[in-house]
Amino acid sequence: MIEAEPNRSPDRIWTSRLCQSAVAVFVAVFMVFFAYSAVRFPVPGINEPHYLTKAKHFHDPTWCVGDFFLESSSPHIVFYSTVGLLTRWLPLDAVAWIGRLVAIALLSVGWTTLVRRLSKHTWVPCASACLLLGLAAVGNFSGEWLVGGVEGKVFAYGSLFLTLAMLIDRRWIAAGACCGLTVAFHPVVGVWGILAAGLALGRRAVQRNQPSCETLIRNILLGMVACAVCALPGLLPVFKLLGETDATTSFRANYIQVTYRLAHHVDPMMFSAFAYIFYALLTVAWLCVRRRTDRSAAESFFATFVLGTMLIAVVGILIGLGPRPIETMPWYKFRMSLLRFYPFRLFDAVLPMAFAVAVAEWFAARPDQPEAQASVSVGQASNRQPVATVLCVVVLCAVIVVAATLAPTANGRPTILTGRRLDDWRAACGWIATNTPANAVMLTPEESWAFKWYAERAEYVNLKDCPQDAAGIVEWNRRLKFLGKWTSDNYEDEQYDADELRSLRQRTGITHIVASRLGPIVTDPVYENRSFRVYALP
Repeated sequence: MIEAEPNRSPDRIWTSRLCQSAVAVFVAVFMVFFAYSAVRFPVPGINEPHYLTKAKHFHDPTWCVGDFFLESSSPHIVFYSTVGLLTRWLPLDAVAWIGRLVAIALLSVGWTTLVRRLSKHTWVPCASACLLLGLAAVGNFSGEWLVGGVEGKVFAYGSLFLTLAMLIDRRWIAAGACCGLTVAFHPVVGVWGILAAGLALGRRAVQRNQPSCETLIRNILLGMVACAVCALPGLLPVFKLLGETDATTSFRANYIQVTYRLAHHVDPMMFSAFAYIFYALLTVAWLCVRRRTDRSAAESFFATFVLGTMLIAVVGILIGLGPRPIETMPWYKFRMSLLRFYPFRLFDAVLPMAFAVAVAEWFAARPDQPEAQASVSVGQASNRQPVATVLCVVVLCAVIVVAATLAPTANGRPTILTGRRLDDWRAACGWIATNTPANAVMLTPEESWAFKWYAERAEYVNLKDCPQDAAGIVEWNRRLKFLGKWTSDNYEDEQYDADELRSLRQRTGITHIVASRLGPIVTDPVYENRSFRVYALP
């Protein structure tokens, strides 16, 4: 017979068990998120070639020297200085996997910490995480996602969830520091998060047992200082970008972004009817399910935060609502300057989370569940559910995650290259990496995917890799239009000869062409496979 430890009080035993369950829940959420990321978004995943090649060039300017995008402004300097630091010693694939591990770990910590304050039931964080992935596989509103590849916004969302949890606990200094990190890693997510959280705090009822007014004001001010200090590294590059552009260039850049490059993210008239219907139904379903759950002060605060993001999105829709082309809208210049700040992204991300948490909480708190029948206090959960119920929940969550992970997606690897053509693309890039000068500048085809990742050579311009400063955006657009005109004007004789190629090199600095459909080119390729040809310009 094993005797109980005489020196361990019941409170210590309960605290130990609670900590063990918190760790177990975090591990479960992390494994679900990471499995989804690894299988559904193979490396390099969406945006990883964009962010990590930029980070590598940030630390080694001689890498892909001459690349227009890499040598443009560096707005995400905190991401480049942290995750990007690994590119000094490790290949990009390894950096992507390590970055995902760290980013998803932070996201899981933030998710678990916040949801544990919204629900007293132990496994609601994990069940809601599974449901969130199922919703993500169905669709989104403006192209936003939480779990995928590694980039600055994944860290930002993890920090944002921690911010909300600290605000619920009234830990102002910790909330300020987490909020500052959110802004530092992704200013757009951070600023919209601050606005929505401010709306939620403004409506939150004053709790009992608050500290004295002087102490409260001091802690809030210290929290604001912590936020400003932590956010400053991410805000300085943004202030620099906003302050160095003249009005004409800024207008042209806004027009290019809102009407063309980022229209699928920022122009509400470009969103599909399915997106509006799906999120309208999701909103109604969330509000209905929420009415059937225990609405604590923490849950009411989070619900108000979600409604704040919804208000921001509605204002964004009203700003963008109007006839097209966009210049026919009244005050379209001013409205474009507002739309470029992604007013829909936070609502896009947190509404599915709110619905997933509400459904998981409703199921866990049903009257027929022993956990709901027990009189437990907030923060304490009973584990006396029937084995059959637990097994059903586990199986259902597993089915949702597997279905979400294996469902077809256009974002796993956003390229039309698949199967044999993707293998040929990698082979061509591998040949370029070992057989061309380090300062070569390439003209790549429209279907170019992760060229700098695989070939480690500069590109003259790339449709995906658009700079974020106004002057860079305008130049990016000019280069694309120039290439379109050059290919059209020089095809009158239905071929591209040596003189035309020589002229292209003189005008652009392009040294090589990677071609798939472009041609015929009247010169022998220096490399060729089933799908792609590489030409050295004279």
